[in-house]
Amino acid sequence: MKKTGKIILTAVTAVFIVMSAAAVLMIYRTKYRETEIARFVSPDRSRQLIVYEIGEPGFPYGPADCRVVLLAGKDRIGSLDVQVFNDGGWAKESDFSAAWTDDSVSVTVHSEEQEDRLYYLSKNTTSDQLDQAWM
Repeated sequence: MKKTGKIILTAVTAVFIVMSAAAVLMIYRTKYRETEIARFVSPDRSRQLIVYEIGEPGFPYGPADCRVVLLAGKDRIGSLDVQVFNDGGWAKESDFSAAWTDDSVSVTVHSEEQEDRLYYLSKNTTSDQLDQAWM
């Protein structure tokens, strides 16, 4: 009887561990995973703008959360969190465009359910001092 009890306890523990791992993986994929969807490089190739989708769009018709990251070489200058409203759909590369100047970049977010939104990021900023503007 003792051997059967240990086998049952081991089986229950294994099932609990597998279910817990699956739950953690699902939460990570739906809320936290960063997926690169666009990359824009400045004309002089000194800076780049990378757009990541964070998690999955809100169910059933929520926005897609995205993070726009400005890099100078390998150094992260700053980041900006934006939302893309595509009727519950994923954000796409075509939802973003970038225009470079000598000291800044303007990022336009185009979404199906909202007017275009324009953000400015300056190369002389840090993540705590991003120069953002709505248009």
